[in-house]
Amino acid sequence: ATERPVVDEEFSYYVNGKEIMQLCNSGPIYEGGRLIGAYTIQRDMTQFKDMVERNISLQNALNRKMRDEPASGEDPFSKIIGTSDKFRSCVSQARQAAKTNSSVLLIGNTGSGKEVFARAIHEGSARAKKPFLALNCAAIPESLIESILFGTTKGVYTGAVEKDGILAQADGGTVFLDEVNSMPLASQAK
Repeated sequence: ATERPVVDEEFSYYVNGKEIMQLCNSGPIYEGGRLIGAYTIQRDMTQFKDMVERNISLQNALNRKMRDEPASGEDPFSKIIGTSDKFRSCVSQARQAAKTNSSVLLIGNTGSGKEVFARAIHEGSARAKKPFLALNCAAIPESLIESILFGTTKGVYTGAVEKDGILAQADGGTVFLDEVNSMPLASQAK
């Protein structure tokens, strides 16, 4: 109707009471300068979104279990193993970061232990009794990142329900956003 392409538009609908989430790309088809039709490519994102939400739910359950168990008094940094001077310096800086209420940027190669450091900083901080939620940003499609981070409001799109995003679910705890550099720049800005 608009003769303009639609790029990565998220929409949902219900089938037998189950929400189906789609990612739509479409555009007009012309022949001899005359509009003769349109194409659409839709990807079902339902399972992916369910998987991300299940992961967040399991992290919340784990956080609740850890909160309810009495603290062992163990130093959270003792779980990080390494002996080089550079490594000990990183652990020392992480200990200092745990004493502040500041945001922390961890830089390192894939597999270098950024999440291990983030968890230790969380467990050594005043936020330790609150949730620690980790999200691999490289695994989240650009179209879903906003709703996963910030949540959804009923009526924002067809079938949308009121749902807190990961930032609200952390509520005074820690959100570890891994692989932020792998996200498109527009998503990073959000």
